[in-house]
Amino acid sequence: MRPFAKLGTAPWRVKPPREYTAESVRRWLREEPDSPQAQRVCRQVERLGMYIHDPKLRSKFRGLESYYNRLPSIVSMYLRGKSTEDIADYYRPVFTAYGVAHSLDILCAHIADRLHKDV
Repeated sequence: MRPFAKLGTAPWRVKPPREYTAESVRRWLREEPDSPQAQRVCRQVERLGMYIHDPKLRSKFRGLESYYNRLPSIVSMYLRGKSTEDIADYYRPVFTAYGVAHSLDILCAHIADRLHKDV
């Protein structure tokens, strides 16, 4: 039996649940790429240098330019298993653990959006 759409919405406008979210992308950054979803996330991270200059991504980092400028090294350290606190300590006194975590969240949301457009 098909689930009903909300009252007042057309059934063809009901969006399916998102397969990729910022939380799932961040989780797959730490795991071994054994699932197809994790492999797609890893391919997007490998292409970080290609879309790091995307104006959409840059605009999301307004006010966090120092984090944006170090984003490839932040991601590299995070992929090697460093915590956000360790990454912030490496860049002390400029970075904070909250800023590192927030910049990773922004990037993971951007990657999730890119993955949904590619589907």
